[in-house]
Amino acid sequence: MKRRKLLAGLGGLAGASGIVGSGAFTSVGADRGVGVRTTGDAGALLRLAPCDGSPNGDYVTGAASGTMALDTSSSNGKVGGAGVNLRALSVFHNIFEICNEGTQPVCVDFEVDVPEIPGPVPDRCDFETGDPAVVFYRADDRDTPVTVDQLDTDRPGAIALGVGECQCVGFEVRAFGSAPERTSSRTPT
Repeated sequence: MKRRKLLAGLGGLAGASGIVGSGAFTSVGADRGVGVRTTGDAGALLRLAPCDGSPNGDYVTGAASGTMALDTSSSNGKVGGAGVNLRALSVFHNIFEICNEGTQPVCVDFEVDVPEIPGPVPDRCDFETGDPAVVFYRADDRDTPVTVDQLDTDRPGAIALGVGECQCVGFEVRAFGSAPERTSSRTPT
């Protein structure tokens, strides 16, 4: 009988020490896996796709299968024509949208390699020779440009998006003084 009491006492002590334990440990060795999946821009956590409901979304190519591009050329089978007019300002509202499909708010900024306007520019325009030949702006408001000359999420041109929020982006091409096929823009990165 004494032996049973001793075993029961030791069992109770072991259980109590598990509850009162300090939680400190020296090291842990564990193998864990990390899964990263890539997808086209239209299915990514930061989704880039044609602006929902906009006919100008036809100028967006490649978003579903890979990297989005803006294509105003004859190689884009969804639109007619072979490009924008020379010595003209071409405006495209609501081309593509940026959507936050993640789990927390984000601030979006992008930089684009844009050529300068070689000129001359007519006096009626609100820009001049040496200004960017391509300008991005929010939705259909040309007065709210998305500045693309530097990456800095604290500047006014950056786009803040809450979870599930989207922002459409438009762009204008200022083809003054350009030779055919010279004024082009790379996709935002």
